[in-house]
Amino acid sequence: MTPAPPRRSDSPNTERQAAFHALIEVQQLRKLFPVSQGFLATSRAWITAVDGIDFMVKTGETFGLVGESGCGKSTTSRLILRLERPTSGTIRFDGKDIGMLASDDLRAYRRSLQVVFQDPSSSLSPRMRVEEIVGEPMIANDAVPRRAVRERVANVLAEVGLPADSGSRFPHEFSGGQRQRIAIARALVSGSRCIILDEPVSALDISIRAQILNLLKGLQRQRSLTYLMISHDLAAVRYLSTRIGVMYLGKLVEIADTGDLYAAPMHPYTRALLSAVLPPHPETREREIALSGEVPSARTLPSGCRFHPRCPYAQSVCVEVEPVMRELLPNRRVACHLAEQMDHFRSLNHS
Repeated sequence: MTPAPPRRSDSPNTERQAAFHALIEVQQLRKLFPVSQGFLATSRAWITAVDGIDFMVKTGETFGLVGESGCGKSTTSRLILRLERPTSGTIRFDGKDIGMLASDDLRAYRRSLQVVFQDPSSSLSPRMRVEEIVGEPMIANDAVPRRAVRERVANVLAEVGLPADSGSRFPHEFSGGQRQRIAIARALVSGSRCIILDEPVSALDISIRAQILNLLKGLQRQRSLTYLMISHDLAAVRYLSTRIGVMYLGKLVEIADTGDLYAAPMHPYTRALLSAVLPPHPETREREIALSGEVPSARTLPSGCRFHPRCPYAQSVCVEVEPVMRELLPNRRVACHLAEQMDHFRSLNHS
């Protein structure tokens, strides 16, 4: 059995129309993983991790990708980093298809796109000194002289707020927050234009998270960086992101500017997700929306809308027909048959 070709949306691709603003373009991206099944593991099934998603990340912005564990957001980041190959679809960076890059273009891509992982303790080699860890991307991708590496490493360590003697020390000699600063320095040292932030503060103490988020925001201003932030920490995403995409079971269900999304989510899943977050002001908190049932298995996806088994508003059309992503308001794209009937949409459309 081979994976089926991606389903094409018949809705206008508004993200494509603004392609000249995009640093990253994702079009009809799909990733299936094979799994063995049966008592003797003689047959094969497919898990759909990412299923035909479209979005772009504009130069200089932070695009947040959120959703429950298993929704496909981390797989999406791995596809963009070329750690996985897509089943189908296209990823473009600065207009170039990353699947077609080779030689000098591939090295330039790796210089331009770096990543900061969730747990700095596991992403930093305990056997290497900080100077070697941070300078490694330059040596691998730039082949610059050793003295130039040392100078640039020292500058970038100071830029992320680490002591002058940090380069000669090992990762275990630093706190969790300082180790994440080391990881950020490593992402910056080769002159990257875009950084994927994969749960960048979830492994840190609450008291340290704000410091790291403020550091990332300051570096973005100073260096004109673009961020793709992968996280389930909705408070951190709200603070750092310009726009947000919400994923559920491999599909994007809503994309909107951050302020608009938190003020008036249009998709029922987004509303449920955000209702559980503590608001900035207690008097503005809405009643938490409790979803029934569990997230369906990615092996046996529901028909129609994938959220319909848990959606409190589901109707027969939701069971039978898969919704397409539509632009209902400027900069608001939603994949829901009933979006126009939601109270939030009515209030926005008549304001």
